[in-house]
Amino acid sequence: MKILSFGAGMQSTALALMSCENAYAKAHEKIFPYPLVPIYDVVIFCDLGLEPHWVREQADFVRRACETAEIRYQELDAPLYQD
Repeated sequence: MKILSFGAGMQSTALALMSCENAYAKAHEKIFPYPLVPIYDVVIFCDLGLEPHWVREQADFVRRACETAEIRYQELDAPLYQD
């Protein structure tokens, strides 16, 4: 199983979006634009709480991209700062 631990930063966002583009290419029988990036089975975002507003915006953007590409997106709540 190919899993992306998504943190809404630059690197994980780039990998998620490249995977979405590869999924689109596969669905349309085209050459993968990013052959070294897998089509992930799931992209997982763990919300630790107290994140800046841009993290939520970035996570929502990637969630929508994954839904369009038919890549499973899972969000977990782990209120680290409330414990």
